[in-house]
Amino acid sequence: MPRFFVDKKDILEDEIKITGDNYRHLTGVLRAKIGDEIEVCNGEKRDYLCKIISINSECVIANVLSDFVSIGEPKCNITLLMAMPKGDKAELIIEKATELGVFKIVFFISKFCVSRPSEKDFSKKQIRYKKVAESAAKQSKRGIVPEILFLDSIKKAVNFTDVDNDKIIFYEGKASPIKEVLKNISSQNISIMIGSEGGFDKDEVTLAENAGFKKASLGTRILRCETAPISAISIILYEKE
Repeated sequence: MPRFFVDKKDILEDEIKITGDNYRHLTGVLRAKIGDEIEVCNGEKRDYLCKIISINSECVIANVLSDFVSIGEPKCNITLLMAMPKGDKAELIIEKATELGVFKIVFFISKFCVSRPSEKDFSKKQIRYKKVAESAAKQSKRGIVPEILFLDSIKKAVNFTDVDNDKIIFYEGKASPIKEVLKNISSQNISIMIGSEGGFDKDEVTLAENAGFKKASLGTRILRCETAPISAISIILYEKE
């Protein structure tokens, strides 16, 4: 069933208005017609089963048949702090992290980052990144679309997370296995920090530890920077869920 994220202002008591890109996809690509059923999400973990009752040149109006809590949201809120990778790896990370259930994605610049965009450069890509996240959220039946942010230093990144978040930095040096680290974490709010192609400098790891991050390892194999977050998120959700 087609699934769409809509703004709260377009959700009335028993009707939902679909406009913009969603309207164009629904009418131009899917060739929707009156009587078709669709699934709509408000981006705040609420889903609506709807039936199309009107189609005009500007919008589609759908009648709400039922509404319910989104089933695609994990109990554990994971914030991914990801050192900026090079090339198009950021899109792959956004797509897979969204599918797996991450709550927020924050890219940042660390010492060994090859790609070092300015805030202005990143903002130009952010529209594309948001579309990647929304597409992945639709496909995986998420109840939210993860927010995607950018910080220009690791110092800002280690101080970004909420006070009540447990924090983990993945490091290929001396670190405890992730399963052991998770045994001492009871919170459902976890921030994880992962390096770019060159990993982290020792001073950066110390900086993170001083900010409350626990060092963790994903095993003896050195993973690519786009593989590590997929592995880490999967393990955490398996252990916590």
